[in-house]
Amino acid sequence: MKVGSALFRRLCTPLVTAGVVLCPLVGVGAAEPAGTTAADSAAISTALANLASTDFTRREAASETLSRGGPAVIGPLVQAIKGADDLEVSTRGIEILQEMLTGDDEDAAAEAERELEQLCSHDDAAASRMAQATLEFHNVALAEESQAKLESLGANLEPTMLPDGRVGLHVTLNDSWTGTPDDLRLVSRLPQVLQVSIHGVRLEEQSIKELSRLRRIDQLALFNTDVSDELAARLATALPNTKVDVRRGGKLGVGGQPLLVPCVITQVQMGSAADKAGIQVGDVIRSFDGQEVESFEDLTNKIGAHGPGDEVAVGVERGGTVFEKTLALDGWQ
Repeated sequence: MKVGSALFRRLCTPLVTAGVVLCPLVGVGAAEPAGTTAADSAAISTALANLASTDFTRREAASETLSRGGPAVIGPLVQAIKGADDLEVSTRGIEILQEMLTGDDEDAAAEAERELEQLCSHDDAAASRMAQATLEFHNVALAEESQAKLESLGANLEPTMLPDGRVGLHVTLNDSWTGTPDDLRLVSRLPQVLQVSIHGVRLEEQSIKELSRLRRIDQLALFNTDVSDELAARLATALPNTKVDVRRGGKLGVGGQPLLVPCVITQVQMGSAADKAGIQVGDVIRSFDGQEVESFEDLTNKIGAHGPGDEVAVGVERGGTVFEKTLALDGWQ
């Protein structure tokens, strides 16, 4: 579903993060025409040293030299930012990366984006906040283009509201998705993404790297993605404030109240594994695969550990009688 333009513009309003306001750079690199060759290593070293100069003119000249240096500048510049005790160096360094991010040199822009992503996790809180704000400001400018690209690749974007009242976007990728792992980067360029659901799309290491950019989302659901336990753990570490729900793709086909105890079934999907096994609305699920079930949320988590076709035993209570049904799980489509 295409998000309405009025809503999308509202979601894409300019961002101010942790008190850092990002504005377009003025004059940096303007003295040289486009296409200038990269500065040699000696010039880079001199310019980096002058970023911390007490002389304003030298600092300005250093910024200009570095801003037109191309990809060769980025590695040494990032090392200078990481090792800086001087906020001036960090601020100017990130401003230079910002200009490269929006410049015409595609190689420099891609490298600047990667390094800013790394700086978001830097130990220096000020540098980390500036890097995050730079990327967010940049992503707002690319939001509408990214939305159109995602939809052309089969992504579904829907407005969503969380229980706490926050309004944002829910992005779903399923068997209609035709993008590559690199295309997952487009999701991080949409402001106000709160939920991402991926169903039946195979995820590998590059996919996890791109999903790790989604630091501000509330929920990430990965169903039947073949993601390894190692990669799932890495993703959960990268997104400590996000509920990461990894399921192997097994589906029973029942509904219930997540926190209700015991696990009372309120819905049975027609033609599902549960339906074929004779499970009915009003039944209480007491066990699954030999383990006691406390609530519907508990049942959902236990199902998530299994894949399509897995044969499991389900303990059912009906009218005071407990019996067991053996069935093969369906898969999510």
